[in-house]
Amino acid sequence: MHKEHKADALLKRAVSEGFSDLHLEPLPESLRIRVRKDGALLPYAEHKKAEGLAMSARIKLLCGMDLSQDRLPQDGALRIATAEGWADFRVSSLPYLWGEGLALRLLGIQGKLKTLDTLGLTTEQQSLLEGLLARREGLILATGRAGSGKTTLLYACLRALCTPERKVMSAEDPVEATLAGVLQLPITPQLPYPAALRALLRHSPDTLLIGEIRDPESAHIAVQAALTGHQILSSLHTKTPEEAALRLQNLGIAKSLVNATLIGTLGTQLVPHPSGKGRIGCFKIV
Repeated sequence: MHKEHKADALLKRAVSEGFSDLHLEPLPESLRIRVRKDGALLPYAEHKKAEGLAMSARIKLLCGMDLSQDRLPQDGALRIATAEGWADFRVSSLPYLWGEGLALRLLGIQGKLKTLDTLGLTTEQQSLLEGLLARREGLILATGRAGSGKTTLLYACLRALCTPERKVMSAEDPVEATLAGVLQLPITPQLPYPAALRALLRHSPDTLLIGEIRDPESAHIAVQAALTGHQILSSLHTKTPEEAALRLQNLGIAKSLVNATLIGTLGTQLVPHPSGKGRIGCFKIV
């Protein structure tokens, strides 16, 4: 009987145990594995050097990295079949002092994407959000720390908006899960956000998701698109939703344009589950 590779088993456990990230970290005589769950980084396992190298090589092979290159950073992606469904990971390598380390982010599990009804919103929150989405133009931003649920929230919004009568498109770095009916464009070094957004707007979308507004040019394109009758959804790294307008101004958007286009901000964060087991998403709409 074929014995499952330890790296494959680790990836499957990440999915079944709800880890958002895996960190394979080289030490002088071993490979340490730490995991992130519910926002907290936790020790998980430690393997002898040779065993750790074999696990890292297996993961690099699965995600299409150059196995002969371990002195320069690399990026890749992989998809595996699990009991929970097809799971997608983003993988990044770095050459540390004691060897190559890998960081893996679980992007999503096909068939387990949330809808507005399963996000855990209160009745009032869901009503407010549905009211925002019913406005067919303007800018809606999801804010919060990394791993707080911004993409989960935005994907649920896209699923609600994706109907046969609407053209829904996205530009994402990376595409974290495939959405039926949504035309998704991956961002690449050859096609950065500004160029991708300009190209997408020539295809006349009704709704456009920008994975993240991270530079002045992308911010200006998003605001101009919202001004000209498009519905724009995106994420912004701010601690609170109230800071979103100021962040846009810091990116060079005039206050008058922010007021004219920003119709709502959605704040996300992880809070302790009432049962004391794990954490759940908490949302705020302003």
